[in-house]
Amino acid sequence: MNVPIGAGWNPLVTGDVASQPDSGVSGDEQDRAFKRTREAWLLDGVEALGRHFEEVGRHLPDNIRVSVGFPKGRPTAIGQCFPARAALDGSHHIFISPVLEEPIEVLAVLTHEVIHAVDDCRSGHRAEFSRVARLIGLVGPTNSTSAGDTLREKLSIIAMTIGPYPHRTLGMLSREGKTQSTRMLKVSCPACGYLVRTTKPGWFRKGLQSVPMEPECN
Repeated sequence: MNVPIGAGWNPLVTGDVASQPDSGVSGDEQDRAFKRTREAWLLDGVEALGRHFEEVGRHLPDNIRVSVGFPKGRPTAIGQCFPARAALDGSHHIFISPVLEEPIEVLAVLTHEVIHAVDDCRSGHRAEFSRVARLIGLVGPTNSTSAGDTLREKLSIIAMTIGPYPHRTLGMLSREGKTQSTRMLKVSCPACGYLVRTTKPGWFRKGLQSVPMEPECN
């Protein structure tokens, strides 16, 4: 599941409850919510999702651990599940990207990753994963799903039941002097010193560059 890292990040936003967007709950309720851990909220979400998985004939494993963290591998991934065989304690480990903060979106990603846990990551995004995803109400490409209308209604009820998600978007700070992503080559005319920069593919594709206003150099 993909989303640009840092999307929606605002360097002026802090984790203070007072800076949270209006969620329709009182300040006291937000205070209590943000004293909860994100992991506790996510585990409540897993428990609530379990009932919906039972409805489609799938049982959640008891040993699911959920944390917030940047998934390993693709920088645009917003969720990741590790199979039980990858952990010494035999637990399924799920990570939800900290770029997400909207509760229903978080629960939709959590649903996607829980399907991997149910399948112990054996089928990737094919076969059993695809079947369960459609049964549970996920739509779109199986490697980048979102909640369909019916599932979204269910997730909305879960979000209201377990309360505000105690997290704000964490973006990636851009560094000053950003690393040049394309290697540029410096090419100069030995006669007049005219200088251009080009990519290596561009050099081979376009051939030798002409020197403007200096026909004797061309």
